[in-house]
Amino acid sequence: MNSDLYVTLILWLLLPFLLWKLIPRNRLREAIATLLFFQMLTWLISIFLTYFGFLEPPFRLFKHATKINWTMEYLVFPFFAVLFQLKFPKNELFLRRVFHYLSGGILCGSKSSNL
Repeated sequence: MNSDLYVTLILWLLLPFLLWKLIPRNRLREAIATLLFFQMLTWLISIFLTYFGFLEPPFRLFKHATKINWTMEYLVFPFFAVLFQLKFPKNELFLRRVFHYLSGGILCGSKSSNL
């Protein structure tokens, strides 16, 4: 097995466990809605970008089924979207909310090409 498969396996084991531990029980419904919405959004965008040749993932789990990177589109980006949504400072100062948006955008926007 190559290193890409090891990293993918670690992500598939670690991130669902972290979601299970980090999501409070009283906000579970909000987290599930955010996760599903963001999975749908990343799926649509990645299919569009892949179809027109703007996105070519270097590693794919399902080579014959789809050309998108399954792990990034269905696990990693939705994971960070759930964390962004659950940790959003609703009643904080404006600068704190701007910093939250900027840090979340940088984190979700820095797509690694190694996965």
